[in-house]
Amino acid sequence: MMTFNSAFRRLAFGLLVSTSGLGLAQVATASVDIETPPLRAVNDAHVCRVTNLNSSTVSVGDLVMLEGVNQVECQSPQPLNLAPGQTAELSCPVAGDFPGVVAYCLVNVPSATIANNMAVSLQLEDANGTALAAVQGLTTTSNLVGGAIRLPSITAEQTAHVYECLVANFVVSQTVSIISRSDSGTISGSLTVNLGPFDVATLQVTPTALSEGNRCEVSGDTNVHTKDLRVSFTVLPTVAGSLGSASPVQGF
Repeated sequence: MMTFNSAFRRLAFGLLVSTSGLGLAQVATASVDIETPPLRAVNDAHVCRVTNLNSSTVSVGDLVMLEGVNQVECQSPQPLNLAPGQTAELSCPVAGDFPGVVAYCLVNVPSATIANNMAVSLQLEDANGTALAAVQGLTTTSNLVGGAIRLPSITAEQTAHVYECLVANFVVSQTVSIISRSDSGTISGSLTVNLGPFDVATLQVTPTALSEGNRCEVSGDTNVHTKDLRVSFTVLPTVAGSLGSASPVQGF
């Protein structure tokens, strides 16, 4: 397995363009991108893992961890060639208490056919290398339904926890609606925000009762543009020393 660590952490956006030869604008329009929903790391590490399930070697155009359009958290060296069955891992440790860092993973490969046979995940990892939470990477050519993305309900303790809906936007600028609902259907929080390509938005809601969970609903300005969104809904501990996103569910 190829492993890349925090030696590549927090490159400036302009530096990424000049050193990689690709730059985010080119990554977004060339080949096919596989993107994960965001997760929040607090005193733990963002880890992007990509496995080549194709029958031949794949040249990965970019393997980057992004905090948004103006901030690259870390990036793998290039070129990155993965043999059949081989896995590469990019680890970006985050030090410090809440609110930590929200980031997502982007992997660029030569075609949609190749992308369909790449397994990509973003996980949070503790100091011992144990995965604490994970979400799956998707492409805009995946069989996504479009329309509103409705995530399952989860529950949280009322003390020192919040529900957090995290949304990353790709490809086009759009107006995004984020709603958090209790199990009874009552709106517990909402946000309407304009997101450009690679932008991230979060909505946090305080739990009201342990017996009643919350869920997240997200929609873009059209059904087609909604397919460009990657969404996760998590429970986030907010006390000092806690780790990041817990018990995430992912929207499709």
